[in-house]
Amino acid sequence: MLDVRPIANRFVVFDTEFNEPVMRFDNRPDAEAFLAEMTIAECNALLESWEAPEKPAQAA
Repeated sequence: MLDVRPIANRFVVFDTEFNEPVMRFDNRPDAEAFLAEMTIAECNALLESWEAPEKPAQAA
């Protein structure tokens, strides 16, 4: 999971799963915009790989 954290007059997008910074920004709006873009890209990738479940066979 990614979140925005303030660090020494800057902001960093931080990966909490790997416990490491991803990218630094001079202001929070830019950091949050990057975070939103990453979240949208991840959702799009999940949607592209999604397959509809098969319908169960109907009993006669």
